[in-house]
Amino acid sequence: MHISIYLKLLVKRGVFASLLIFLAHAIQAQNIYGLEPIQVVGSMNGYGTGSNATTSFRRVSVTQGNPTDGRSQWVKTYNVQSAGGDFVPTNMLGGSGSGFLFISGPVSNRFQNKWVFTGVGQGKVDTVNACTAYNSGFDMGLNLSLAGRYTFVFNDCGYTTTNAKYYVGYTSANPVQLLNTSQQIQADRSVKVLVQTSAKPSSTEHVFVRYSLANNFASTGSSTIVEASSISSPSDTLFLASVPSMPAGTSVTYYVFTSTLSLTQLNSSSEFTRSLCALQVLDNSGINYTYSLAPKKQIGFRVDMKGQQCTAYDSISISGNAAALGNWASGITLTEIGTSKVFGININVDSAASLEYKFRYHKNGQVFWESNMLNTSGNRNLPVTSDTILGEVCFGKETACGAILAPTPVTFRVDLSLGTPNASGKIYVMGNFTSPTWQAGAIRLNPVAANPGMFEVTQNVCVDTVLYKFINGDSSVNTYAESFPSAAQRLCTLANGAGGFNRFLVRTNANPVLLDCLFDSCLTLPDLSISSLSPSSICGSASVNIAYQLKKVYAQGTLFTAQLSDANGQFTTPQVLNSFTLPAVSGYTNISVPAQAIAGTYKLRLVVGTTLSNELSLSCSPFISMQSINGSSLVKPGSTEVYTTNNQSGVQYVWIVQGGTIQSGQGSNSVLVNWASSGAALVQVKANSTCTDSISKTIEICTVFSPGNITGPKTVRALDTSDYSVAPISSLSYTWKVSGGTILSGQNTSSCRVFWLPGTTGQLIVKPNTACFDTSYADIVIDGVNGVKERTLNTLLVYPNPVKDKLFLDRELEGASVSILDISGRQLFFREYGRTKLRNEVLDMSNFVQGTYFLRLEIKGEVAHYKLIKEE
Repeated sequence: MHISIYLKLLVKRGVFASLLIFLAHAIQAQNIYGLEPIQVVGSMNGYGTGSNATTSFRRVSVTQGNPTDGRSQWVKTYNVQSAGGDFVPTNMLGGSGSGFLFISGPVSNRFQNKWVFTGVGQGKVDTVNACTAYNSGFDMGLNLSLAGRYTFVFNDCGYTTTNAKYYVGYTSANPVQLLNTSQQIQADRSVKVLVQTSAKPSSTEHVFVRYSLANNFASTGSSTIVEASSISSPSDTLFLASVPSMPAGTSVTYYVFTSTLSLTQLNSSSEFTRSLCALQVLDNSGINYTYSLAPKKQIGFRVDMKGQQCTAYDSISISGNAAALGNWASGITLTEIGTSKVFGININVDSAASLEYKFRYHKNGQVFWESNMLNTSGNRNLPVTSDTILGEVCFGKETACGAILAPTPVTFRVDLSLGTPNASGKIYVMGNFTSPTWQAGAIRLNPVAANPGMFEVTQNVCVDTVLYKFINGDSSVNTYAESFPSAAQRLCTLANGAGGFNRFLVRTNANPVLLDCLFDSCLTLPDLSISSLSPSSICGSASVNIAYQLKKVYAQGTLFTAQLSDANGQFTTPQVLNSFTLPAVSGYTNISVPAQAIAGTYKLRLVVGTTLSNELSLSCSPFISMQSINGSSLVKPGSTEVYTTNNQSGVQYVWIVQGGTIQSGQGSNSVLVNWASSGAALVQVKANSTCTDSISKTIEICTVFSPGNITGPKTVRALDTSDYSVAPISSLSYTWKVSGGTILSGQNTSSCRVFWLPGTTGQLIVKPNTACFDTSYADIVIDGVNGVKERTLNTLLVYPNPVKDKLFLDRELEGASVSILDISGRQLFFREYGRTKLRNEVLDMSNFVQGTYFLRLEIKGEVAHYKLIKEE
């Protein structure tokens, strides 16, 4: 809009006085975003400045500041319709009364700041236009004749024409909202970026991913844009973009946006244009989205299928939580290594990944996974830290296969004579031994001749622990399967973890087995009894002999099982001890009972099929093992020492001492012992229980020896050094201590050198570093000065004291020698004067560090010492 037209409008609105004030004062530059909103007004809306003309501010790929390079934007979408829109379609040619402009200002003067063209012209839709004039010029033309939505995006440029650019994007409907995004790193280090929109975009609206390797989307940075394609036709609300593969260790930053520009236009445009030409932006609140491409490690996976002798499979594969493993979906096919039934593959996976995976086999287009592992996730786990060839594992197990039992012919027989068998004879057995397992692989039983209500089938079984149950009716209906409604009839079952119960059989050999069962009950076969246990009380693990008696002869190879209750005698979750055959109707069988953690009276019983024997009591005590005794093994007579052993909760300890006396601690894991005369001694400890062992520690109470007399001068002169020693003993070290002097060398050896300080007496102490030696002492007389103090020799004066730099000696002397020593005996100054007569002799001590020193004056056999204090 031209300025003259604007003046006329102001006159009409009665605000001409405010215009005069505006013209009389220079416009004060200010931050557009901080104070006043940008509005998009023009002939299309009658230059109305109501709230419906106000734009919204947004930042792209940044969280703060107001960058002027296209990343700070004012956005407004107008709905242009013949009826019911913000205004009707129009073609504004530009210039006075036929165009639009961007404005900002206070409520009293919205047109205070204006961005327009310098001449009459028309901007373009779906491109970037430049405002070439600020507060002068002509309204900008724009063709809005096509009904739809026009989104204006104006760069936050400040109060200037520099970077005063805008983009107008046309869509037939409202621009879609970008709801969320996620990424998935592929095995080749390319990345799939998934984007969800609120609706199907208009035909002119495209979804893009803009990424950078430097986390920089400024105009000075470098970025690349890829277009996302719909993967959810016909709704078209899910889009997938592919970021190309990059080297390991690369970090990538990206955000998602929509635009009416094509991919070719965007990638040939400036970074400024790429930032500005966005209808909608999803940039994680300005933080952007990032991912890193970790280095790869090669992992070799091996699975042994020898345990699947009863399974016919087409192929073996692996799948897991990494892209290289198919992300739990497609999986990777393994190759058999020779004819070993071992299948393997080497796969490159991300370093530092925490893999979860499972093996599976394929048959007739169906996939059969391994059962859950015994850990929290139920999957196989592997932290990836280095190239690794994993050891072979048995399919469905966490360990190697080991010895594989040959298939066992198992006859599954069920008695339905007490109930009503299915009228069509649909009686089945299902379990973990079929392929597929359970209901999908249920096997139909056949009637047993001359035994109405009895049904059976014989099937080769390969799994070590067979879980199974019978079905009376259609195998696809859960309610027809055994449910064991009576708790008393669940003793032959194991809880299946899903609220139900399964029968079980533990295979120990390949001998044929007959499982003779009463439907929904554990009471079917003739009674089985046990009469005695030997022993009836055990400590830790032990073998127990059981006397048994059968009331019928079972088929050869029938397996019996020994079960142990909990410490309270309850079989809620029985411990299965052994499975075995019984060769005669009566006799003995030997079973191994493992050590129990809790002491108590347990119950033991035998089980065959669903028949339970009577129960006998077995007293079990946990074995308490002593580990070690800690404490000194070489002690002096009369010394007191502490001895400890491992502390076990709830255990009382019994200590026995030979050659000494326990002072305190009996009953605990720590005692205080006072040792008597020299000789051999012993410390022993055990638990106050019959189910324990004992440990002991041999003690030597040594005879105390003296290290011998200290040799060396016992009368010394102050500020002299003297050597001292004791007779050396092989492999011993010594500790020397001195008063009245300083040890210069020899610590830890059998001799030392001492620097004696002025005084009258000193003392030297030495002790070998072992318990069996005493301490030797030597008293030392320090000849010379009675105490360290300033004094004169024939009126010699030494001053000043303390001294900072110059020290004066005042006296006429002949044949004198003067030395200065530090407190460690090092001579730092020495001078002889011969026949020179001293008078005001000056010694320079300016280079001496702060501390205590001694001046030694010797003349004609007489010695005097002076303690000097050096100050800084």
